[in-house]
Amino acid sequence: MKLSSKLRTLLLIAAGSLLATACNEPGNDNPESQVTVNLVLPEGTSGELTEVSCNFNNLNTSTTTNLSGFVANSATITLDKGAYTVEVSGKMDEYAYVGLAENISIMEDAQTLEIQMSVGKISGDLVIAEIFFTGTTTPENEQYSGDQYIRLYNNSDDTVYADGVAILESAFMTVDDYEYTPDIMSTHFSADAVYVIPGDGNDYPVAPRSSLVICDIAIDHREANPNSFDLSGADFEWYDDSPNPNFLDTDNPDVPNLDKWYCYTATIWNMHNRGFRSYAIARMESSKEDFLANNLYTYNYELVIPGYDPFPMDGEAYKVPNEWILDAVNLSVDGMFQQICTDPSLDRGWTHCGSQDSDPNRYNKSVMRKYDPQNKMVLIDDNNSTEDFEADAVPFFLQ
Repeated sequence: MKLSSKLRTLLLIAAGSLLATACNEPGNDNPESQVTVNLVLPEGTSGELTEVSCNFNNLNTSTTTNLSGFVANSATITLDKGAYTVEVSGKMDEYAYVGLAENISIMEDAQTLEIQMSVGKISGDLVIAEIFFTGTTTPENEQYSGDQYIRLYNNSDDTVYADGVAILESAFMTVDDYEYTPDIMSTHFSADAVYVIPGDGNDYPVAPRSSLVICDIAIDHREANPNSFDLSGADFEWYDDSPNPNFLDTDNPDVPNLDKWYCYTATIWNMHNRGFRSYAIARMESSKEDFLANNLYTYNYELVIPGYDPFPMDGEAYKVPNEWILDAVNLSVDGMFQQICTDPSLDRGWTHCGSQDSDPNRYNKSVMRKYDPQNKMVLIDDNNSTEDFEADAVPFFLQ
């Protein structure tokens, strides 16, 4: 199964004689199909989902039909024959479950679909409110770095603690189309950077509906670039003790540093300023030592270069269980997008700054989560960054 299948990793369909056409069979007098949907829980999980929402999106008519009344994770509906995308969500205990089946042909008089469900934590904690990854430009229109930041937000009604929450950058890029083996995306987030907020569990409270700012360098960047902003009051900064004198970091001793658990670079880490990676936050449910000892992920893939035979490659990253992930955001760019780097239960869409690769218009912009129009203190979190985020947004610190 391909990691780069653009959300198809979640699809498990056992159906009799699924056809690729979207029109009715010639001579078939019955234009409708009796469709039974069975929800398949992840291996090792048992129980019945509640609050199940199952939408059949008809690709021929652009209409949506909702299936309700699930009993023992199963329900039946009568549909017009045609091509559909099926989106399912439900809850059990403190977990949310999501399933997706794309471009399904419903052509039989009676048909059964088995939808594989994936699990993630129910929102009610910190979420990613904004990612400023592009950087700013100077008055001379030169690229300026060091003022990247991620803003987290307590989207719940209760005080939560940021202690032990990690900032994760994906090991893979959304602009690549490789088949990584073993494919672990349905169970883990593959990370090349893991930076964790310190604390013993109750050191860093975050009040309801308030933000937490984590930045690269916590200084007043306006002193070097008047087009930038003041980050000296950030809550945390990520700092890298680089051994290379040509690539040294700047440390503000008045702002706590994140605990660096792992990073692929031996010098300093910056977010990808063209937006080719995915980002997540997670509550790390183990010690640093146990995590590093038990979560190494080694993978293989074939590098494809036009005109040459595929070249076998391998790599290493660290895997973070999806159950630990609080929120995830995929970034990419039009014309380059190939895959999301998360299980769709975490994020089934992607957002961007700029409209093309190396777009000079991407600078001085961020991706920002939208507010609920009915309650401006609540951020939308439907695990779909395409809909949940405002692309090319004015950064919080430039408003």
